[in-house]
Amino acid sequence: MRMWVFRVPTGPGGDPVGRACSPNELNPSEMGVGAVKSEEYCEINYDNSLEFVLRELFKKKNLRQGWCVPTLDLRLPEDVWIGKYILAAKKYWNSEIGCDSARGRRNIISRMLSMRPGDIIFLPQITDKGEYNHHFTVVTV
Repeated sequence: MRMWVFRVPTGPGGDPVGRACSPNELNPSEMGVGAVKSEEYCEINYDNSLEFVLRELFKKKNLRQGWCVPTLDLRLPEDVWIGKYILAAKKYWNSEIGCDSARGRRNIISRMLSMRPGDIIFLPQITDKGEYNHHFTVVTV
């Protein structure tokens, strides 16, 4: 059994940085995210993200990070995932993301791949009612 600490996504996070990388030329059709058009994006709405994450966690028993989009399967090779994330950020959020930031995002959620049944996860400042200082939730995988 291992123990983990995970912050529930309650709004825009920081800008995590991973080690440097140099991406190959990114071809959207090869990455499976489709052509990137500047008018084709959706704004991230954090107004109801906590409600969604809490419903998923406490009613459906799913721990979510809340910001993934189609084609971003963590089981893909790291360099493929990073390329897809960079393209998806442009397509869905109209945002220019560099390799370091994409790798940092992957580093955060890739820990979920190491979680096994029986592991314990601590969720700071969160309860089934929402965000509360001086409280936390403990769940098991």
